[in-house]
Amino acid sequence: MKSVMQVAAGFTQIRACGESSSDVRAQPLVRAVAPDCNLESPLRIVDAMAGLGGTALRMAHACGRGCHVTASEVSAPLACLLHFGLQRLASQGEDWSEPAQRVEALCADAEDFLRERGRTGPSFDVVYLNPCLDISALSKEDLLLQRLARQLPVTQETFEAAVACASRRVVLR
Repeated sequence: MKSVMQVAAGFTQIRACGESSSDVRAQPLVRAVAPDCNLESPLRIVDAMAGLGGTALRMAHACGRGCHVTASEVSAPLACLLHFGLQRLASQGEDWSEPAQRVEALCADAEDFLRERGRTGPSFDVVYLNPCLDISALSKEDLLLQRLARQLPVTQETFEAAVACASRRVVLR
Protein backbone atom coordinates (compact mmCIF):
# COMPACT_ATOMS: atom_id res chain seq x y z
CA MET A 1 0.00 0.00 0.00
CA LYS A 2 1.23 3.46 -0.92
CA SER A 3 1.62 6.10 1.69
CA VAL A 4 1.11 9.80 1.20
CA MET A 5 3.10 12.12 3.41
CA GLN A 6 3.07 15.84 3.93
CA VAL A 7 6.30 17.09 5.41
CA ALA A 8 6.82 20.39 7.17
CA ALA A 9 8.95 23.04 5.52
CA GLY A 10 12.60 23.37 6.42
CA PHE A 11 13.70 19.75 6.16
CA THR A 12 15.76 19.78 2.99
CA GLN A 13 19.15 20.32 4.60
CA ILE A 14 20.72 16.91 4.20
CA ARG A 15 24.14 15.95 5.50
CA ALA A 16 27.39 16.94 3.96
CA CYS A 17 29.48 14.23 2.34
CA GLY A 18 31.35 12.21 4.89
CA GLU A 19 28.71 11.98 7.64
CA SER A 20 27.83 8.47 8.72
CA SER A 21 24.95 6.63 7.08
CA SER A 22 23.06 6.45 10.38
CA ASP A 23 23.15 10.27 10.53
CA VAL A 24 21.73 10.59 7.04
CA ARG A 25 18.85 8.19 7.70
CA ALA A 26 17.79 10.36 10.64
CA GLN A 27 17.25 13.37 8.37
CA PRO A 28 13.54 14.29 7.97
CA LEU A 29 13.68 14.33 4.16
CA VAL A 30 15.26 10.87 3.99
CA ARG A 31 12.77 9.51 6.53
CA ALA A 32 9.92 10.91 4.43
CA VAL A 33 11.24 9.78 1.04
CA ALA A 34 12.91 6.50 1.95
CA PRO A 35 12.43 5.42 5.57
CA ASP A 36 13.76 1.94 4.78
CA CYS A 37 16.73 3.25 2.78
CA ASN A 38 19.80 1.06 3.20
CA LEU A 39 21.99 3.17 0.89
CA GLU A 40 22.56 0.29 -1.56
CA SER A 41 19.15 -0.97 -2.65
CA PRO A 42 17.63 0.40 -5.88
CA LEU A 43 15.32 3.36 -5.43
CA ARG A 44 13.66 5.40 -8.18
CA ILE A 45 12.61 8.90 -7.14
CA VAL A 46 11.12 11.71 -9.18
CA ASP A 47 11.36 15.30 -7.97
CA ALA A 48 8.53 16.52 -10.18
CA MET A 49 8.99 20.23 -9.35
CA ALA A 50 12.76 20.31 -9.16
CA GLY A 51 13.67 23.97 -9.62
CA LEU A 52 17.47 24.10 -9.61
CA GLY A 53 17.66 20.52 -8.31
CA GLY A 54 19.21 21.02 -4.89
CA THR A 55 16.79 18.63 -3.21
CA ALA A 56 17.10 16.09 -6.04
CA LEU A 57 20.88 16.09 -5.65
CA ARG A 58 20.65 15.78 -1.86
CA MET A 59 18.22 12.85 -2.18
CA ALA A 60 20.54 11.05 -4.63
CA HIS A 61 23.43 11.57 -2.22
CA ALA A 62 21.56 10.65 0.96
CA CYS A 63 19.82 7.55 -0.40
CA GLY A 64 22.99 5.95 -1.72
CA ARG A 65 24.43 4.52 -4.91
CA GLY A 66 21.29 2.52 -5.71
CA CYS A 67 19.19 5.67 -5.91
CA HIS A 68 18.35 7.29 -9.24
CA VAL A 69 16.52 10.64 -9.23
CA THR A 70 14.64 12.16 -12.14
CA ALA A 71 14.43 15.94 -11.71
CA SER A 72 11.61 17.45 -13.75
CA GLU A 73 11.25 21.23 -14.03
CA VAL A 74 8.59 23.06 -16.06
CA SER A 75 10.60 26.27 -16.53
CA ALA A 76 12.85 25.77 -19.56
CA PRO A 77 15.57 28.22 -18.35
CA LEU A 78 15.72 26.55 -14.91
CA ALA A 79 15.68 23.05 -16.43
CA CYS A 80 18.57 24.06 -18.70
CA LEU A 81 20.56 25.46 -15.76
CA LEU A 82 19.85 22.28 -13.81
CA HIS A 83 20.89 20.00 -16.68
CA PHE A 84 24.19 21.75 -17.36
CA GLY A 85 24.93 22.28 -13.67
CA LEU A 86 24.55 18.55 -13.00
CA GLN A 87 26.76 17.69 -16.00
CA ARG A 88 29.46 20.07 -14.79
CA LEU A 89 29.31 18.80 -11.21
CA ALA A 90 29.35 15.17 -12.37
CA SER A 91 32.56 15.75 -14.32
CA GLN A 92 34.52 17.51 -11.56
CA GLY A 93 35.56 14.53 -9.44
CA GLU A 94 34.28 16.10 -6.22
CA ASP A 95 32.35 14.50 -3.34
CA TRP A 96 29.03 15.45 -4.92
CA SER A 97 30.03 14.35 -8.45
CA GLU A 98 28.91 10.74 -8.07
CA PRO A 99 25.40 11.65 -6.84
CA ALA A 100 25.13 14.21 -9.68
CA GLN A 101 25.69 11.37 -12.16
CA ARG A 102 22.55 9.68 -10.78
CA VAL A 103 20.26 12.69 -11.29
CA GLU A 104 18.59 13.05 -14.68
CA ALA A 105 17.27 16.54 -15.47
CA LEU A 106 14.45 17.17 -17.89
CA CYS A 107 12.03 19.93 -18.81
CA ALA A 108 8.40 18.91 -18.32
CA ASP A 109 5.21 19.98 -16.61
CA ALA A 110 4.77 17.90 -13.44
CA GLU A 111 1.20 16.83 -14.12
CA ASP A 112 1.84 15.93 -17.78
CA PHE A 113 5.05 14.05 -16.96
CA LEU A 114 3.52 12.08 -14.07
CA ARG A 115 0.35 11.29 -16.00
CA GLU A 116 2.35 10.00 -18.99
CA ARG A 117 4.74 7.94 -16.84
CA GLY A 118 1.88 6.53 -14.73
CA ARG A 119 -0.31 5.37 -17.65
CA THR A 120 0.97 1.81 -17.52
CA GLY A 121 1.35 1.67 -13.75
CA PRO A 122 3.88 3.03 -11.28
CA SER A 123 7.19 4.08 -12.82
CA PHE A 124 8.84 5.47 -9.68
CA ASP A 125 9.07 4.27 -6.11
CA VAL A 126 8.65 7.79 -4.74
CA VAL A 127 7.18 10.99 -6.14
CA TYR A 128 8.33 14.17 -4.39
CA LEU A 129 6.29 17.35 -4.90
CA ASN A 130 7.64 20.67 -3.67
CA PRO A 131 6.05 23.55 -5.58
CA CYS A 132 7.80 26.87 -6.02
CA LEU A 133 5.50 29.24 -4.19
CA ASP A 134 5.74 32.95 -3.58
CA ILE A 135 8.30 33.76 -0.92
CA SER A 136 7.84 37.06 0.87
CA ALA A 137 11.48 37.86 1.64
CA LEU A 138 13.70 37.16 -1.36
CA SER A 139 17.41 37.75 -1.53
CA LYS A 140 18.78 39.69 -4.49
CA GLU A 141 20.09 36.43 -5.93
CA ASP A 142 16.63 34.85 -5.78
CA LEU A 143 14.86 37.64 -7.66
CA LEU A 144 15.95 36.41 -11.10
CA LEU A 145 15.13 32.82 -10.21
CA GLN A 146 11.67 33.84 -9.00
CA ARG A 147 11.01 35.54 -12.33
CA LEU A 148 12.03 32.40 -14.23
CA ALA A 149 10.12 29.97 -12.03
CA ARG A 150 6.50 29.00 -12.55
CA GLN A 151 4.84 29.47 -9.19
CA LEU A 152 2.13 26.84 -9.35
CA PRO A 153 0.53 24.97 -6.46
CA VAL A 154 0.03 21.22 -6.51
CA THR A 155 -3.39 20.69 -8.06
CA GLN A 156 -5.71 17.78 -7.36
CA GLU A 157 -4.95 16.49 -10.88
CA THR A 158 -1.19 16.66 -10.29
CA PHE A 159 -1.55 14.87 -6.97
CA GLU A 160 -3.68 12.12 -8.52
CA ALA A 161 -1.10 11.68 -11.30
CA ALA A 162 1.62 11.42 -8.63
CA VAL A 163 -0.30 8.72 -6.76
CA ALA A 164 -0.74 6.74 -9.99
CA CYS A 165 2.96 7.07 -10.79
CA ALA A 166 4.39 6.06 -7.38
CA SER A 167 4.70 2.47 -6.22
CA ARG A 168 5.62 3.30 -2.59
CA ARG A 169 4.77 6.86 -1.61
CA VAL A 170 4.09 10.45 -2.54
CA VAL A 171 5.81 13.11 -0.45
CA LEU A 172 4.31 16.60 -0.52
CA ARG A 173 6.17 19.47 1.02
